[in-house]
Amino acid sequence: MKQVLIVDDSKDIIDVIKEELMEKNVKIFTTSNGKDAFEIVKKNEIDFVISDIRMPDGDGVELLKNINSLKEKKPKIILMTGFAEISKDEALKNGCYAFLKKPLDWQELSNLADKLISE
Repeated sequence: MKQVLIVDDSKDIIDVIKEELMEKNVKIFTTSNGKDAFEIVKKNEIDFVISDIRMPDGDGVELLKNINSLKEKKPKIILMTGFAEISKDEALKNGCYAFLKKPLDWQELSNLADKLISE
């Protein structure tokens, strides 16, 4: 069973993404900031992360950099944002698997999740 981490400071966004993924037979972890997310990644075999960029206590870009610094297996990262803190090209260059704009295209997120689950 694949393990997924959802990171967003909006409980509503976490709940909607979680509901979408629950149908896909995955184990889901959630948290509201990058700092806690990195601890979850270090302690668990997370396969992929879906993370907001703008959050208090460790943003998504910082989380991406921290995960990329790991020596062992690194989860793939999908970043999402409603702002322009980082360009899609910059995010992908820094190791992001996919970059989504908010409001989210749920079909696009579902397709990405299906692809990652099947790997």
